Amino acid sequence: MNDRQPLGEPVPIPLARLIPNPDYQPRAGGLSEPHLRLLLESDPATWPPLLVSPTDADNFDILDGFHRHEAARRVGLPAVSCVVAPGAGYPEAVAANLRHGLPLSMADRKDAARWWAEHVPGLSYREIGRRVGLSDKTAKAAIEAPERAENPRPRADPIRRLVGLTVDAYQGGHGRRFLGMGKEADAGAFRRRIEEYDDDERPKVARALAAFGRAIAAAAEPYLSDR
Repeated sequence: MNDRQPLGEPVPIPLARLIPNPDYQPRAGGLSEPHLRLLLESDPATWPPLLVSPTDADNFDILDGFHRHEAARRVGLPAVSCVVAPGAGYPEAVAANLRHGLPLSMADRKDAARWWAEHVPGLSYREIGRRVGLSDKTAKAAIEAPERAENPRPRADPIRRLVGLTVDAYQGGHGRRFLGMGKEADAGAFRRRIEEYDDDERPKVARALAAFGRAIAAAAEPYLSDR
């Protein structure tokens, strides 16, 4: 996984609480019946844990393990082993599918390359290629191609992912001062980002960040125990 804390130990989670959210399915074609048949003929005890992310409704979105979840449902397993990754989403789903199981198709990897280019501007083609299992030339061609997939991939909730990443940084102790979350809050990093914009753009950027900060403070206020 990219720039995240080490994951915890696998835990059993009931199938009823696992959601096969299509937002995190990196395979445009969905489930493969031949691969499902192979799983159904194997011992579930040998399956790798699913990778899941908690939702607001005390359930878990599946990031990696759509086929294992469906196979477990068909054989009637009450629960499956899962690794919980708060704040994780589509990029972690792609990374997990590149490491094991049914290989991602070339089209799926190109979709993932376009996702990275859209969501993290400034990544090199080489780095994007490394993250999705493509050469830098293939990643570049996919990103610069004028056509896009016929069925654009739905986007996951950015607020949920942002909250997860922020909590990870705070609880892990890394990035607190940089993010302005420590006792010595430092707004300098954010101010430098504002100053990267042209003079006529800075007021709009500043207003957007100020509104964002007020929304975060208002949302957190009812849950603070040290008021």
